[in-house]
Amino acid sequence: MFVDGCVRDVAEVRDAAAGVRARGTSPRKSVKKGAGERGIQVTVGGVDLMSGQWLWADPDGIVVSDGPLG
Repeated sequence: MFVDGCVRDVAEVRDAAAGVRARGTSPRKSVKKGAGERGIQVTVGGVDLMSGQWLWADPDGIVVSDGPLG
């Protein structure tokens, strides 16, 4: 999972079965408003991301591809 923002509860995130990358951490609780959309194009760091693309990450960075690498 890629979060274009901060996450909290880092110990739990670190132990999650799925990988999580975020811009940073915050001890503050978020406010859930129920707002948001799925399946739309978003731009993060000048890169356009579309539903269905794959994100491959390691400690050095993130690569975006249209399918599995290999």
